[in-house]
Amino acid sequence: MSDFKKFESAAWERKAPAYDSTWGSVTAQLIDAVLDELNIQPGTTLLDCGCGPGHLCYRASLREAVVTGCDYSHEMVRIAKSLYPGIEFCHGDVEALPFQSGSFDAVVMNYLLLHVPNQDVALLEASRVVKSGGRLAFTIWCSPAESPGLSLIFKPLKQYADMSVIPPAQDIFMYSSPETAKAFLSEHGFTDIHARTFETAWHLQNPEMFFEAVQAGTRMGGAIELQTDEVKGKIRDSILEDLGRFRSGNEFVIPTPSLIVSALKL
Repeated sequence: MSDFKKFESAAWERKAPAYDSTWGSVTAQLIDAVLDELNIQPGTTLLDCGCGPGHLCYRASLREAVVTGCDYSHEMVRIAKSLYPGIEFCHGDVEALPFQSGSFDAVVMNYLLLHVPNQDVALLEASRVVKSGGRLAFTIWCSPAESPGLSLIFKPLKQYADMSVIPPAQDIFMYSSPETAKAFLSEHGFTDIHARTFETAWHLQNPEMFFEAVQAGTRMGGAIELQTDEVKGKIRDSILEDLGRFRSGNEFVIPTPSLIVSALKL
């Protein structure tokens, strides 16, 4: 197991219970759009890789899909099973899925790619278990250059943080480029490829909630956790100072756009 996978795995086991009230409040905003991209119909067999607490699986089940959720975090699988006992959830590694080739009509990875050591391997493995004529979809954050919310985080990280405290991994925004995503899928047997940006956003009552949410993340939050107290304070102060421009009435609305990529397997 790579050092990065060990790092992510350990972080998720600790942080899974905080996901829904932090990052999950944003990632859930795309669920219906993803299911639409996959053309989920009654009887569609769907695999959700990196299913987290199982919300996408549940919403797909409301459309009468036949749903399986898998996650590398045992704690996430436990949470999903407790929330949705009527749905099948299992422990699974997206880089080595425990399913036969061509098992599913549709496969989705919802914000999973940034958490895996090798994004190409994850995409190819997810592609493997899609039937011919089935659809694959994944979501990912737009890059900080296009995302006010992520710019708030990455600007002070770049300025103050020692990023060597977390194991090295591929560029987190490798497939945030529609051109890169389309080229990879086209090269590996997919057609009818779409890449669409959606205006997901944080809605928070106070700025401290945003910094707390950032710390609840595994990759960026883990990097902040492992800084010295002095550096951690500088990152926090920078984020809170910049957040003022996102005040909207009695809340803070922080645009953090996302990309949905979907494609048909030949």
